[in-house]
Amino acid sequence: MKSRNRGDIKFAFIYESLGRLDDADGKHDVIIDFSNENVRQQFYCDLLYLKTNYFKSQSYLTIDRKPVVVIYVSRTFRNLKQSHLHDIEKQLDLDLFFIADDPFFGRQKDPKTALNGVDANGSIFDAYTTYNMFENGLVRDDDTALSYTKREAMPIFTRWSRSTKFCPNIMPTYHDFRGNKTLPGTPDQFRQMIKTVQSLPGEAMSKDVRKLIFVTSFNEWWEGTTVEPAKEYGHTYLDVIREFAERRAQFELVDSSPSGEIVHTVECAYQKGKTKIRVLLPAKMRNAKRRYPVVYVLPVEPLDQSRFGDGLTEIKKLNLHNKHKAIFVAPTFSDLPWYCDHPTQPTKRQERYFTDVVVPYVERTYPCVTEPNGRHLLGFSKSGWGAWTLLLRHPDTFGKAAAWDAPLMMDKPNKYGMGSIFGTQENFEKFQISKLLKAKAKNPGKSKRLIHIGYGNFRSHH
Repeated sequence: MKSRNRGDIKFAFIYESLGRLDDADGKHDVIIDFSNENVRQQFYCDLLYLKTNYFKSQSYLTIDRKPVVVIYVSRTFRNLKQSHLHDIEKQLDLDLFFIADDPFFGRQKDPKTALNGVDANGSIFDAYTTYNMFENGLVRDDDTALSYTKREAMPIFTRWSRSTKFCPNIMPTYHDFRGNKTLPGTPDQFRQMIKTVQSLPGEAMSKDVRKLIFVTSFNEWWEGTTVEPAKEYGHTYLDVIREFAERRAQFELVDSSPSGEIVHTVECAYQKGKTKIRVLLPAKMRNAKRRYPVVYVLPVEPLDQSRFGDGLTEIKKLNLHNKHKAIFVAPTFSDLPWYCDHPTQPTKRQERYFTDVVVPYVERTYPCVTEPNGRHLLGFSKSGWGAWTLLLRHPDTFGKAAAWDAPLMMDKPNKYGMGSIFGTQENFEKFQISKLLKAKAKNPGKSKRLIHIGYGNFRSHH
Protein backbone atom coordinates (compact mmCIF):
# COMPACT_ATOMS: atom_id res chain seq x y z
CA MET A 1 0.00 0.00 0.00
CA LYS A 2 1.53 3.29 -1.09
CA SER A 3 -1.09 5.74 0.22
CA ARG A 4 0.24 8.46 2.51
CA ASN A 5 -2.33 7.68 5.22
CA ARG A 6 -1.74 3.93 5.16
CA GLY A 7 -0.88 4.07 8.86
CA ASP A 8 -4.53 4.94 9.54
CA ILE A 9 -5.92 2.15 7.37
CA LYS A 10 -6.49 -1.51 8.19
CA PHE A 11 -7.34 -3.96 5.42
CA ALA A 12 -8.29 -7.61 5.18
CA PHE A 13 -9.27 -10.01 2.41
CA ILE A 14 -12.62 -11.49 1.57
CA TYR A 15 -11.72 -14.94 0.31
CA GLU A 16 -13.75 -15.81 -2.82
CA SER A 17 -14.29 -19.43 -1.86
CA LEU A 18 -16.47 -20.44 -4.80
CA GLY A 19 -14.01 -19.13 -7.36
CA ARG A 20 -11.05 -20.75 -5.61
CA LEU A 21 -12.44 -24.04 -4.25
CA ASP A 22 -15.55 -25.10 -6.19
CA ASP A 23 -13.57 -27.00 -8.87
CA ALA A 24 -10.94 -28.41 -6.49
CA ASP A 25 -12.87 -31.65 -6.03
CA GLY A 26 -13.30 -32.11 -9.78
CA LYS A 27 -16.92 -30.89 -9.78
CA HIS A 28 -18.40 -27.50 -10.62
CA ASP A 29 -21.55 -27.74 -8.51
CA VAL A 30 -21.47 -24.75 -6.08
CA ILE A 31 -20.62 -27.22 -3.30
CA ILE A 32 -17.27 -27.16 -1.52
CA ASP A 33 -16.63 -30.51 0.09
CA PHE A 34 -14.03 -30.35 2.85
CA SER A 35 -13.87 -34.12 3.12
CA ASN A 36 -11.94 -33.91 -0.14
CA GLU A 37 -8.19 -33.55 0.42
CA ASN A 38 -7.71 -31.48 -2.75
CA VAL A 39 -10.14 -28.86 -1.39
CA ARG A 40 -8.28 -28.61 1.91
CA GLN A 41 -4.92 -28.44 0.12
CA GLN A 42 -6.08 -25.64 -2.20
CA PHE A 43 -7.43 -23.69 0.78
CA TYR A 44 -4.09 -24.10 2.58
CA CYS A 45 -2.11 -22.96 -0.49
CA ASP A 46 -4.25 -19.83 -0.88
CA LEU A 47 -3.86 -18.91 2.79
CA LEU A 48 -0.12 -19.55 2.55
CA TYR A 49 0.04 -17.07 -0.32
CA LEU A 50 -1.78 -14.47 1.79
CA LYS A 51 0.55 -15.13 4.71
CA THR A 52 3.63 -14.74 2.53
CA ASN A 53 2.51 -11.55 0.84
CA TYR A 54 0.12 -9.69 3.15
CA PHE A 55 -0.34 -10.92 6.71
CA LYS A 56 2.97 -9.40 7.89
CA SER A 57 1.90 -5.90 6.85
CA GLN A 58 1.41 -3.53 9.78
CA SER A 59 -1.78 -2.37 8.07
CA TYR A 60 -3.34 -5.82 7.94
CA LEU A 61 -6.33 -6.14 10.25
CA THR A 62 -5.84 -8.47 13.20
CA ILE A 63 -8.06 -9.50 16.09
CA ASP A 64 -6.28 -10.90 19.14
CA ARG A 65 -3.13 -10.71 16.99
CA LYS A 66 -4.67 -13.09 14.46
CA PRO A 67 -4.92 -11.97 10.80
CA VAL A 68 -8.55 -11.66 9.75
CA VAL A 69 -9.84 -13.62 6.75
CA VAL A 70 -13.47 -13.17 5.72
CA ILE A 71 -14.81 -16.21 3.88
CA TYR A 72 -17.41 -15.52 1.19
CA VAL A 73 -20.49 -17.86 1.09
CA SER A 74 -19.07 -20.35 3.55
CA ARG A 75 -22.61 -21.75 3.65
CA THR A 76 -21.61 -23.70 0.52
CA PHE A 77 -19.06 -25.65 2.61
CA ARG A 78 -19.95 -29.27 3.36
CA ASN A 79 -18.36 -31.72 5.81
CA LEU A 80 -16.28 -28.95 7.39
CA LYS A 81 -14.93 -29.65 10.85
CA GLN A 82 -13.12 -27.43 13.31
CA SER A 83 -10.23 -29.88 13.07
CA HIS A 84 -9.83 -29.04 9.36
CA LEU A 85 -9.27 -25.38 10.19
CA HIS A 86 -6.94 -26.20 13.08
CA ASP A 87 -4.86 -28.53 10.88
CA ILE A 88 -4.49 -25.82 8.23
CA GLU A 89 -3.43 -23.31 10.89
CA LYS A 90 -0.81 -25.78 12.13
CA GLN A 91 0.53 -26.15 8.60
CA LEU A 92 0.69 -22.37 8.31
CA ASP A 93 2.21 -22.07 11.79
CA LEU A 94 -0.23 -19.22 12.30
CA ASP A 95 -3.55 -18.70 14.06
CA LEU A 96 -6.13 -16.93 11.89
CA PHE A 97 -9.37 -15.17 12.75
CA PHE A 98 -11.98 -16.55 10.35
CA ILE A 99 -15.19 -14.56 9.77
CA ALA A 100 -17.63 -16.69 7.80
CA ASP A 101 -20.48 -15.65 5.50
CA ASP A 102 -22.82 -18.34 6.84
CA PRO A 103 -26.02 -16.63 8.08
CA PHE A 104 -28.78 -16.40 5.49
CA PHE A 105 -32.37 -17.52 5.02
CA GLY A 106 -33.77 -21.03 5.40
CA ARG A 107 -31.83 -23.24 7.79
CA GLN A 108 -29.09 -20.61 7.87
CA LYS A 109 -31.34 -18.23 9.85
CA ASP A 110 -30.27 -19.85 13.09
CA PRO A 111 -26.69 -20.69 14.09
CA LYS A 112 -27.92 -23.90 15.74
CA THR A 113 -29.33 -25.25 12.47
CA ALA A 114 -26.87 -23.62 10.05
CA LEU A 115 -24.47 -25.86 8.17
CA ASN A 116 -21.35 -24.31 9.72
CA GLY A 117 -22.74 -22.48 12.75
CA VAL A 118 -22.72 -23.71 16.33
CA ASP A 119 -22.42 -27.36 17.35
CA ALA A 120 -21.68 -29.16 20.61
CA ASN A 121 -18.09 -27.91 20.50
CA GLY A 122 -19.04 -24.28 19.95
CA SER A 123 -18.78 -22.09 16.85
CA ILE A 124 -17.08 -23.62 13.82
CA PHE A 125 -15.60 -20.23 12.88
CA ASP A 126 -14.29 -17.42 15.07
CA ALA A 127 -17.04 -15.03 13.96
CA TYR A 128 -19.77 -14.64 11.36
CA THR A 129 -21.10 -12.07 8.92
CA THR A 130 -23.37 -11.74 5.90
CA TYR A 131 -22.19 -10.43 2.56
CA ASN A 132 -25.54 -9.78 0.90
CA MET A 133 -29.00 -10.51 2.37
CA PHE A 134 -30.86 -9.63 -0.83
CA GLU A 135 -33.51 -12.16 -1.91
CA ASN A 136 -35.69 -11.00 -4.80
CA GLY A 137 -38.77 -12.91 -3.64
CA LEU A 138 -38.77 -11.16 -0.26
CA VAL A 139 -38.66 -7.60 -1.62
CA ARG A 140 -41.94 -5.66 -1.44
CA ASP A 141 -42.89 -3.06 -4.00
CA ASP A 142 -42.48 -0.16 -1.55
CA ASP A 143 -39.30 -1.44 0.10
CA THR A 144 -36.16 0.58 0.64
CA ALA A 145 -32.81 -0.86 1.64
CA LEU A 146 -33.58 0.30 5.19
CA SER A 147 -37.07 -1.22 5.47
CA TYR A 148 -35.87 -4.50 3.93
CA THR A 149 -32.94 -4.68 6.34
CA LYS A 150 -35.15 -4.03 9.37
CA ARG A 151 -37.81 -6.56 8.37
CA GLU A 152 -35.84 -9.40 6.76
CA ALA A 153 -32.23 -9.12 7.94
CA MET A 154 -32.43 -7.80 11.51
CA PRO A 155 -34.24 -10.84 13.01
CA ILE A 156 -31.50 -13.07 11.58
CA PHE A 157 -28.77 -10.66 12.69
CA THR A 158 -30.22 -10.62 16.21
CA ARG A 159 -30.36 -14.42 16.42
CA TRP A 160 -26.74 -14.80 15.34
CA SER A 161 -25.59 -11.92 17.56
CA ARG A 162 -26.95 -13.64 20.63
CA SER A 163 -25.16 -16.93 19.95
CA THR A 164 -21.94 -15.98 18.15
CA LYS A 165 -19.52 -13.17 17.51
CA PHE A 166 -21.35 -11.48 14.67
CA CYS A 167 -20.48 -8.66 12.25
CA PRO A 168 -23.60 -7.29 10.53
CA ASN A 169 -23.44 -6.06 6.96
CA ILE A 170 -25.30 -3.07 5.52
CA MET A 171 -25.89 -1.87 1.97
CA PRO A 172 -26.94 1.70 1.20
CA THR A 173 -28.90 0.57 -1.86
CA TYR A 174 -29.16 -2.43 -4.14
CA HIS A 175 -29.46 -2.26 -7.94
CA ASP A 176 -29.93 -5.27 -10.17
CA PHE A 177 -29.86 -5.13 -13.96
CA ARG A 178 -31.13 -8.67 -14.61
CA GLY A 179 -34.80 -7.99 -13.97
CA ASN A 180 -34.74 -8.39 -10.20
CA LYS A 181 -36.25 -5.80 -7.89
CA THR A 182 -34.18 -2.95 -6.50
CA LEU A 183 -33.76 -1.49 -3.01
CA PRO A 184 -33.46 2.30 -3.17
CA GLY A 185 -32.04 4.39 -0.35
CA THR A 186 -30.94 7.80 0.80
CA PRO A 187 -27.97 8.96 2.88
CA ASP A 188 -30.27 9.59 5.86
CA GLN A 189 -31.72 6.08 5.59
CA PHE A 190 -28.17 4.75 5.39
CA ARG A 191 -27.41 6.64 8.61
CA GLN A 192 -30.44 5.04 10.25
CA MET A 193 -29.32 1.64 9.01
CA ILE A 194 -25.95 2.01 10.73
CA LYS A 195 -27.67 3.01 13.98
CA THR A 196 -30.00 0.02 13.67
CA VAL A 197 -27.21 -2.56 13.44
CA GLN A 198 -25.21 -0.77 16.13
CA SER A 199 -28.02 -1.65 18.55
CA LEU A 200 -27.55 -5.40 18.09
CA PRO A 201 -26.76 -7.42 21.22
CA GLY A 202 -23.77 -9.72 21.45
CA GLU A 203 -20.25 -10.10 22.72
CA ALA A 204 -17.26 -8.11 21.57
CA MET A 205 -14.85 -9.46 18.96
CA SER A 206 -12.00 -8.97 21.44
CA LYS A 207 -10.79 -6.60 24.14
CA ASP A 208 -9.56 -4.19 21.47
CA VAL A 209 -12.25 -4.64 18.82
CA ARG A 210 -15.80 -4.41 20.13
CA LYS A 211 -17.76 -4.60 16.92
CA LEU A 212 -17.20 -4.73 13.18
CA ILE A 213 -19.84 -3.49 10.74
CA PHE A 214 -19.32 -4.44 7.10
CA VAL A 215 -20.49 -2.05 4.39
CA THR A 216 -21.08 -4.20 1.33
CA SER A 217 -20.15 -2.18 -1.75
CA PHE A 218 -19.67 -3.67 -5.19
CA ASN A 219 -20.25 -2.57 -8.76
CA GLU A 220 -20.61 -5.38 -11.28
CA TRP A 221 -22.13 -5.58 -14.73
CA TRP A 222 -25.40 -7.08 -13.48
CA GLU A 223 -25.77 -5.79 -9.91
CA GLY A 224 -24.35 -3.22 -7.57
CA THR A 225 -24.50 -1.42 -4.24
CA THR A 226 -22.05 1.44 -4.21
CA VAL A 227 -20.82 4.10 -1.81
CA GLU A 228 -18.11 5.67 -3.97
CA PRO A 229 -18.65 9.20 -5.34
CA ALA A 230 -21.14 9.47 -8.18
CA LYS A 231 -22.96 12.22 -10.06
CA GLU A 232 -26.24 11.04 -8.57
CA TYR A 233 -25.32 11.53 -4.89
CA GLY A 234 -21.81 12.99 -4.75
CA HIS A 235 -19.82 11.99 -1.67
CA THR A 236 -22.83 11.71 0.64
CA TYR A 237 -22.60 8.00 1.47
CA LEU A 238 -18.91 8.32 2.23
CA ASP A 239 -19.71 11.34 4.41
CA VAL A 240 -22.15 9.25 6.44
CA ILE A 241 -19.51 6.57 6.99
CA ARG A 242 -17.02 9.27 7.99
CA GLU A 243 -19.51 10.60 10.55
CA PHE A 244 -19.50 7.30 12.37
CA ALA A 245 -15.77 6.74 11.94
CA GLU A 246 -14.99 10.14 13.46
CA ARG A 247 -17.51 9.73 16.24
CA ARG A 248 -15.23 7.57 18.32
CA ALA A 249 -15.46 9.07 21.76
CA GLN A 250 -12.91 8.81 24.55
CA PHE A 251 -14.26 7.49 27.85
CA GLU A 252 -12.69 7.31 31.28
CA LEU A 253 -13.90 5.98 34.63
CA VAL A 254 -13.14 8.76 37.12
CA ASP A 255 -15.05 7.90 40.27
CA SER A 256 -16.91 5.03 41.91
CA SER A 257 -18.53 5.42 45.31
CA PRO A 258 -19.90 2.83 47.79
CA SER A 259 -23.39 4.33 47.31
CA GLY A 260 -23.44 2.94 43.80
CA GLU A 261 -22.92 6.11 41.74
CA ILE A 262 -20.24 5.77 39.09
CA VAL A 263 -18.92 8.66 37.02
CA HIS A 264 -17.43 8.36 33.53
CA THR A 265 -15.98 11.28 31.59
CA VAL A 266 -16.50 11.62 27.85
CA GLU A 267 -14.70 13.52 25.11
CA CYS A 268 -16.33 13.49 21.68
CA ALA A 269 -16.86 15.70 18.66
CA TYR A 270 -20.48 16.48 19.58
CA GLN A 271 -19.70 18.39 22.79
CA LYS A 272 -17.13 20.94 23.95
CA GLY A 273 -14.47 19.51 26.22
CA LYS A 274 -15.29 16.84 28.77
CA THR A 275 -18.78 15.83 29.79
CA LYS A 276 -19.91 13.16 32.24
CA ILE A 277 -22.08 10.09 32.40
CA ARG A 278 -23.24 9.43 35.96
CA VAL A 279 -24.54 5.93 36.65
CA LEU A 280 -26.52 4.66 39.64
CA LEU A 281 -26.65 0.88 39.91
CA PRO A 282 -28.87 -1.36 42.02
CA ALA A 283 -27.05 -2.45 45.17
CA LYS A 284 -27.15 -6.12 44.22
CA MET A 285 -26.36 -7.13 40.66
CA ARG A 286 -25.29 -10.70 41.28
CA ASN A 287 -27.11 -12.45 38.48
CA ALA A 288 -24.67 -12.19 35.58
CA LYS A 289 -27.34 -13.27 33.07
CA ARG A 290 -29.90 -10.66 34.12
CA ARG A 291 -30.40 -7.52 32.05
CA TYR A 292 -31.64 -4.36 33.77
CA PRO A 293 -33.87 -1.60 32.40
CA VAL A 294 -32.28 1.84 32.18
CA VAL A 295 -33.91 5.15 33.05
CA TYR A 296 -32.09 8.18 31.63
CA VAL A 297 -32.51 11.11 34.03
CA LEU A 298 -32.11 14.16 31.81
CA PRO A 299 -30.65 17.42 33.19
CA VAL A 300 -31.98 20.96 32.68
CA GLU A 301 -28.65 22.76 33.11
CA PRO A 302 -25.23 22.45 31.47
CA LEU A 303 -22.28 20.58 32.94
CA ASP A 304 -22.52 20.07 36.72
CA GLN A 305 -24.88 22.95 37.45
CA SER A 306 -27.83 22.04 39.71
CA ARG A 307 -29.57 25.30 40.66
CA PHE A 308 -32.91 23.65 39.87
CA GLY A 309 -32.07 20.35 41.50
CA ASP A 310 -30.22 17.14 40.71
CA GLY A 311 -32.38 14.35 39.35
CA LEU A 312 -29.98 11.51 40.12
CA THR A 313 -29.59 12.70 43.71
CA GLU A 314 -33.37 12.55 44.13
CA ILE A 315 -33.43 9.04 42.67
CA LYS A 316 -30.81 8.02 45.20
CA LYS A 317 -32.71 9.61 48.13
CA LEU A 318 -35.86 7.70 47.19
CA ASN A 319 -33.87 4.48 46.66
CA LEU A 320 -35.62 3.99 43.33
CA HIS A 321 -32.71 2.12 41.76
CA ASN A 322 -33.10 -0.64 44.35
CA LYS A 323 -36.89 -0.56 44.59
CA HIS A 324 -37.29 -0.99 40.85
CA LYS A 325 -34.06 -2.91 40.20
CA ALA A 326 -33.12 -0.51 37.44
CA ILE A 327 -30.03 1.39 36.31
CA PHE A 328 -30.38 5.18 36.37
CA VAL A 329 -28.12 7.29 34.16
CA ALA A 330 -27.61 11.07 34.16
CA PRO A 331 -25.50 12.54 31.32
CA THR A 332 -24.18 16.10 31.31
CA PHE A 333 -24.01 18.50 28.36
CA SER A 334 -21.50 21.24 27.62
CA ASP A 335 -24.24 23.75 26.69
CA LEU A 336 -27.76 24.39 27.92
CA PRO A 337 -29.52 21.11 27.02
CA TRP A 338 -32.49 21.34 24.69
CA TYR A 339 -31.79 17.88 23.21
CA CYS A 340 -31.47 18.99 19.60
CA ASP A 341 -28.68 19.18 17.02
CA HIS A 342 -27.53 22.63 15.98
CA PRO A 343 -27.61 22.92 12.17
CA THR A 344 -24.09 24.34 11.79
CA GLN A 345 -22.18 23.98 15.08
CA PRO A 346 -20.91 20.40 15.49
CA THR A 347 -20.16 20.77 19.23
CA LYS A 348 -23.85 21.46 19.87
CA ARG A 349 -25.14 18.14 18.58
CA GLN A 350 -26.97 17.20 21.76
CA GLU A 351 -29.35 14.62 20.32
CA ARG A 352 -26.60 12.74 18.50
CA TYR A 353 -24.37 12.91 21.56
CA PHE A 354 -27.11 11.28 23.61
CA THR A 355 -28.33 8.68 21.11
CA ASP A 356 -25.01 7.81 19.46
CA VAL A 357 -22.51 8.23 22.30
CA VAL A 358 -24.17 8.04 25.72
CA VAL A 359 -26.68 5.24 25.16
CA PRO A 360 -24.31 2.87 23.25
CA TYR A 361 -21.58 3.38 25.88
CA VAL A 362 -23.93 2.60 28.76
CA GLU A 363 -25.17 -0.53 27.00
CA ARG A 364 -21.74 -1.92 26.27
CA THR A 365 -20.52 -1.14 29.80
CA TYR A 366 -23.42 -2.39 31.91
CA PRO A 367 -25.88 -5.34 31.75
CA CYS A 368 -28.73 -3.38 30.18
CA VAL A 369 -31.88 -4.36 28.34
CA THR A 370 -30.95 -3.27 24.83
CA GLU A 371 -34.43 -2.92 23.42
CA PRO A 372 -36.95 -0.06 23.57
CA ASN A 373 -38.81 -1.62 26.51
CA GLY A 374 -35.62 -1.26 28.52
CA ARG A 375 -34.74 2.35 27.63
CA HIS A 376 -36.79 5.06 29.34
CA LEU A 377 -36.51 8.85 29.57
CA LEU A 378 -37.27 11.09 32.55
CA GLY A 379 -37.14 14.89 32.68
CA PHE A 380 -38.59 18.07 34.10
CA SER A 381 -38.96 21.52 32.56
CA LYS A 382 -36.72 21.67 29.47
CA SER A 383 -35.45 18.13 30.04
CA GLY A 384 -39.09 16.99 30.01
CA TRP A 385 -39.26 18.56 26.56
CA GLY A 386 -36.11 16.60 25.74
CA ALA A 387 -37.59 13.32 26.96
CA TRP A 388 -40.63 13.74 24.72
CA THR A 389 -38.71 14.84 21.62
CA LEU A 390 -36.24 11.99 21.95
CA LEU A 391 -39.00 9.40 22.09
CA LEU A 392 -41.08 10.99 19.34
CA ARG A 393 -38.06 11.22 17.04
CA HIS A 394 -36.68 7.78 18.01
CA PRO A 395 -39.68 5.56 18.77
CA ASP A 396 -37.76 2.43 17.81
CA THR A 397 -35.02 3.26 20.33
CA PHE A 398 -36.84 4.38 23.49
CA GLY A 399 -39.81 2.83 25.26
CA LYS A 400 -41.39 5.51 27.46
CA ALA A 401 -40.83 9.18 28.26
CA ALA A 402 -42.07 10.98 31.39
CA ALA A 403 -42.06 14.76 31.80
CA TRP A 404 -42.95 16.94 34.78
CA ASP A 405 -43.98 20.57 34.32
CA ALA A 406 -42.47 20.90 30.86
CA PRO A 407 -42.97 23.62 28.17
CA LEU A 408 -44.25 21.14 25.61
CA MET A 409 -46.16 23.60 23.42
CA MET A 410 -43.35 25.99 22.53
CA ASP A 411 -43.63 27.05 18.88
CA LYS A 412 -40.62 29.36 18.61
CA PRO A 413 -37.05 29.11 19.97
CA ASN A 414 -37.27 32.53 21.58
CA LYS A 415 -37.12 31.81 25.33
CA TYR A 416 -35.07 30.08 28.00
CA GLY A 417 -31.79 30.13 26.06
CA MET A 418 -33.22 28.17 23.13
CA GLY A 419 -32.03 30.44 20.33
CA SER A 420 -28.32 29.64 20.45
CA ILE A 421 -29.01 25.89 20.78
CA PHE A 422 -31.58 25.44 17.99
CA GLY A 423 -29.99 28.00 15.69
CA THR A 424 -32.95 28.63 13.37
CA GLN A 425 -36.74 28.38 13.35
CA GLU A 426 -36.48 25.80 10.58
CA ASN A 427 -34.26 23.59 12.70
CA PHE A 428 -36.45 24.09 15.77
CA GLU A 429 -39.48 22.79 13.90
CA LYS A 430 -37.77 19.45 13.39
CA PHE A 431 -37.92 19.03 17.18
CA GLN A 432 -41.19 20.89 17.85
CA ILE A 433 -43.36 18.61 19.97
CA SER A 434 -46.72 19.83 18.65
CA LYS A 435 -45.62 19.04 15.08
CA LEU A 436 -44.14 15.68 16.06
CA LEU A 437 -47.36 14.70 17.85
CA LYS A 438 -49.45 15.55 14.80
CA ALA A 439 -47.15 13.49 12.60
CA LYS A 440 -47.26 10.51 14.97
CA ALA A 441 -51.04 10.74 15.58
CA LYS A 442 -51.69 8.82 12.35
CA ASN A 443 -49.96 5.77 13.84
CA PRO A 444 -50.07 6.09 17.64
CA GLY A 445 -49.16 2.51 18.51
CA LYS A 446 -50.82 0.11 20.94
CA SER A 447 -49.31 1.12 24.30
CA LYS A 448 -49.16 4.36 26.28
CA ARG A 449 -45.61 5.70 26.06
CA LEU A 450 -45.79 9.44 26.81
CA ILE A 451 -46.39 10.74 30.36
CA HIS A 452 -46.87 14.37 31.40
CA ILE A 453 -47.67 15.16 35.04
CA GLY A 454 -47.38 18.03 37.52
CA TYR A 455 -47.42 21.73 36.78
CA GLY A 456 -45.90 24.94 38.07
CA ASN A 457 -44.35 27.33 35.60
CA PHE A 458 -45.93 25.74 32.52
CA ARG A 459 -49.58 25.11 33.43
CA SER A 460 -50.72 26.55 30.10
CA HIS A 461 -48.77 23.89 28.23
CA HIS A 462 -50.80 21.03 29.72
